[in-house]
Amino acid sequence: MLSIWYSIIVGLLGLIPLFLWLYFRKRAKEYAEHEIQDFDFPLYRTICKWIWIPVIGITGLLFAFACAVAVQPGHAGVSRLFGNVDKASHSPGLHFTNPFRDWVQYDCREKTLLQRATVPAKDQLFTSFEVSVQYNLKPSLAPMMLDRTGLASQVVSVHLIPKVRSLMRELGKTVERSEDFFLPEVQERLQKNLLTQLHAYVGPMGIHIKAVLIRDIMPPKIIRDAIEQKKKRWQVAERQKAELQRFK
Repeated sequence: MLSIWYSIIVGLLGLIPLFLWLYFRKRAKEYAEHEIQDFDFPLYRTICKWIWIPVIGITGLLFAFACAVAVQPGHAGVSRLFGNVDKASHSPGLHFTNPFRDWVQYDCREKTLLQRATVPAKDQLFTSFEVSVQYNLKPSLAPMMLDRTGLASQVVSVHLIPKVRSLMRELGKTVERSEDFFLPEVQERLQKNLLTQLHAYVGPMGIHIKAVLIRDIMPPKIIRDAIEQKKKRWQVAERQKAELQRFK
């Protein structure tokens, strides 16, 4: 991001060679008026005559450097001037613009958002699971995001995260039993509904949802205890079966 203060500093540095040129001219006139014998007037006149060339060159380079903005790969650049946001989104590469413009870059590369929630099924038993949301910001809507919401992190925290958490709670209530969360068809249905509803909500706000995945499902404690007891009974039965085979 190229700030306005940075542009002002570069502009002030560009005035230094100009002041040096004016200083040399003033000193040359003073020496000429006082007719100082030890002063090399031809050399001084030559310096005053040609010093404007490096002055203009250095000033031009500093001004060009202040006008140049590089948008990083995978980003979208948005400029603003004194609070007014430019409606155009700038693609990666080098751009020349008003040095007083302030620039904000949005990372539009793919990212993953992880959210864990504990939700009740219709049987009122709570199941914990994690949702992985693969998304990226839309470059064409970067000016709108800056104008209405703010930076990229604010867009995600204001729009995407609260909606994901809300949908996880609501869709969890559509499952009949807690153990049904382990069924492939139930997981596929939840993922599809999450993807569809997230598309409809955050899409117009500048967020593209690529995929939604449910993973790391943890059943309620009562079901975990029942599974553990069933496992222990199976192990006891296997040991007894092995002992019977040994005595035959």
